[in-house]
Amino acid sequence: MLTTILALLSSSGVGSLIGWVGGFLNRKVDLQAKTEEYKYNLAIRDKDLEQTKAEIAGQVAVADKQIEVAAYGAMAESYKEQSNLVGNLKGKWAWVDALSKLIRPIVTIIFLIVSLSLSVYIVIKAYNSGIEFDKEDWKELLEYVIHWVFFQSGVVIGWWFANRPSGRS
Repeated sequence: MLTTILALLSSSGVGSLIGWVGGFLNRKVDLQAKTEEYKYNLAIRDKDLEQTKAEIAGQVAVADKQIEVAAYGAMAESYKEQSNLVGNLKGKWAWVDALSKLIRPIVTIIFLIVSLSLSVYIVIKAYNSGIEFDKEDWKELLEYVIHWVFFQSGVVIGWWFANRPSGRS
């Protein structure tokens, strides 16, 4: 019996089978190692991608600030250039300087008069319409008119005097 077992174990079939199993296990270990290597490389690439995104976001933020600084610099330069022109016109062109200095106040006053006139017209029309208003309704209407005038004043001040460089927000 022992000779039969030794004969079987020493046969080429068993040797081939052992070689095949060993090769299979070796290949399985290699594939697992490759899988782990690919996972590791993928994780590194993900980290690289995150870092690149952060760097790009920082560069975009810096570029936005540089654009904003350049816009304000250009605006300051234009104000400086404009101030060099204002008051330097003499002779027959002096009226242009006067008009340039008066246009904002004149337009603002006209705008205020028109806005107040329309507000007064609304209140008078409401009073003369014969509609019964109680004290609370009159209060609400007058508050609306006052808010409207303040809103219009804010529009005028914002339009004439606010800094308005164009750019992204």
